[in-house]
Amino acid sequence: MERIPSYKEIFRIAIPIMVGGISESISAIVDTAFMGSIGTLVMDGMGMANIFLLVIIMIGWSFSRSVQILVSQNFGAANYSNIGAIVQHAIVVLFPVGIALMLLLYLFNGLFLSYIIENQSIYAIASEICSIRALGMPIVMLTLVFSGFFTGLGQTKVLFYSQGLAALTNIILNYILVFGKLGAPSMGYKGSAMATVLSEVVALVVLLVYLGYQSGLIQKYELLIRKKLQFYLIREVMRLAMPMVVLHAFSLGSWVYFFSLIEKMGEKELAISMVLKQIFTAITIPGFCLASTANTIVGQLVGSRKIDLILPSVLKVIKLNYAILLSLALLTFVFRYPIVALFTTDAQVIEQISMPLIALLLAYLVIPASNVIFNSISALGSTRIPLYIETINLFFYLLYMFIFIHVMKLSLFVAWLAEIEYWIFLLVFCCIYFYKMDWKKNIIYLDKES
Repeated sequence: MERIPSYKEIFRIAIPIMVGGISESISAIVDTAFMGSIGTLVMDGMGMANIFLLVIIMIGWSFSRSVQILVSQNFGAANYSNIGAIVQHAIVVLFPVGIALMLLLYLFNGLFLSYIIENQSIYAIASEICSIRALGMPIVMLTLVFSGFFTGLGQTKVLFYSQGLAALTNIILNYILVFGKLGAPSMGYKGSAMATVLSEVVALVVLLVYLGYQSGLIQKYELLIRKKLQFYLIREVMRLAMPMVVLHAFSLGSWVYFFSLIEKMGEKELAISMVLKQIFTAITIPGFCLASTANTIVGQLVGSRKIDLILPSVLKVIKLNYAILLSLALLTFVFRYPIVALFTTDAQVIEQISMPLIALLLAYLVIPASNVIFNSISALGSTRIPLYIETINLFFYLLYMFIFIHVMKLSLFVAWLAEIEYWIFLLVFCCIYFYKMDWKKNIIYLDKES
């Protein structure tokens, strides 16, 4: 990339990821609606299991982001032959990680869940769901490698096909397996977990089939040419990924702590919070997609040595992010009751959700800027800097939760104000890094020839 990207170019990268993410969100909404129709306990159990699983999957996502950074910088430097080596070495690292996570999750999920869930009924449901979802971990890890490859190139259209078909598969199989349609047994929440695993297989198959039909990509980036095992590449993948693994373990671990505190408030408060979590995820999809787009753009600018274009490009993505997320937040508040009704039929949940929802939506005053600028830092080649920033930020985030939720036991509205506290502090620390420190000296160039 040789110049500041136009809005059209930003959208070209971001929209396929957004559409794929929206389709996944619709699938999650349907999951929640199906579980809500079975009962509040089942919905709470599924929600707690999904939060715990998200922490596990983020290990793979961290490696995927390291692939994205390496690929984008090598693409920007026109070092195409090295890209195939990056993908191959990432598979060598991540597939065994997927096997290890599968075994760990299948055998010991109950041990971890017992620390965050007090209600034994919710615990039992969450444990069974995790045991089934464990089977998909190796597939998820491979999918994340190829997602990082395509995103690093800026060729994200295939992610729309992959995530869209996976989401459609998940919805159809949920209906069949949860309620026992078309001659299948009625499996309830176990059927929902199995449907998710099968949809993960579909996501990987779509990526591989697409790659198989794109012979130009395979040849240009030498994906099928067997590369000699190079420990420096494994080291680079690990060096970039491990700080992000720790970062996301801390970050999502804090969310697990947040929901464990909410669970102690009561089943109704937890049910409200599970709906808010789905709303947050749905609204923020475009924001996270634009943050990922900024990561690719910054990586390609670093690779082509156009360092002075980085901040103007990031600011352009932030402006676009504000336009989208503030509009979605406003629409969500205006139509909050019909939106909440998509997730649950519980009249008390619908009636009591307004104030906590306002607390959540206030965070969108800063999320568009915080998320984009924070994700841009890792594309500069040093993922330790984001880890340092996030560690300091999480200290204040956890302190807020400990004081206002655990000690003072204040309302659900105050609990959800933790989100705006988190994103404000993150933005402050990122701005300090970019505007008060010599960040250009910390750039690490990763386009070494293999």
